[in-house]
Amino acid sequence: MNLDVNEGSVPHFAREVLKNFSKINSLHIQLPPSHGGGLRSSNSTDSLLKWKAEFGRELKSCVLLGEATSFYKISSIHEDEHHKISHDESNLTGDELKLRTAWMISCLFAASTRHCLLKQIISNSTDHPMLRSVVIGDASKQGRVCMGEEQLEELRACVNSSMEIRTRFPALLVKLWYVSVLELPDSGHVMQRATLIIVRPAPADPSLEMESDSDGDFLEGVFHGEEEEEAFNEAMRDMVKDIKPYIIGINSF
Repeated sequence: MNLDVNEGSVPHFAREVLKNFSKINSLHIQLPPSHGGGLRSSNSTDSLLKWKAEFGRELKSCVLLGEATSFYKISSIHEDEHHKISHDESNLTGDELKLRTAWMISCLFAASTRHCLLKQIISNSTDHPMLRSVVIGDASKQGRVCMGEEQLEELRACVNSSMEIRTRFPALLVKLWYVSVLELPDSGHVMQRATLIIVRPAPADPSLEMESDSDGDFLEGVFHGEEEEEAFNEAMRDMVKDIKPYIIGINSF
């Protein structure tokens, strides 16, 4: 089932409308931009900010891909011209790091609000027992919260009828990659001041925090179905391969 939700109807939609449908197995909700889709990484109309979050009972992961100036397609990039990223090109100033942290926090709050919307939809354990897949996006196509069958079962096991404003986050481990100019010869795009952020729950074993071998595999297909999927995948693959990430720990909030 695909549903577009108008600005004033979100709470009513969550509590009342869907309870009249008992055999939904796939649900795609599109919210207005003001519900988490209005954040931009810069004032440029060419700027890019995309995110995807996965939840069960709590956050599983959130991936954010954005840049501060522009994302555009050109026809003059050739593979042999793809320059190697230098150390200086991947450094951030303190203010630039704060800006990207603000993007991340805004995306996390938007994601947690959508997760709470889903909690309201399935707050009764008998509601929508056939539901196997949920995507909650926004009209600007900026961010998505996605949940599959196992994640929905995990949520059902702990959900209650309390009307939370947002889902709380556990302690988090953040990896942030940055490059000032990222040329993408395969897709013919250029990203300026490109940023990639992966947010996951902090591991119980601190010695696992710096392991990054699996980041490339984890990111494969994360923006599947997006209009510029090829460019996004190429950008993330190149950044993880060539750049050492910033590592940030965040307490539960």
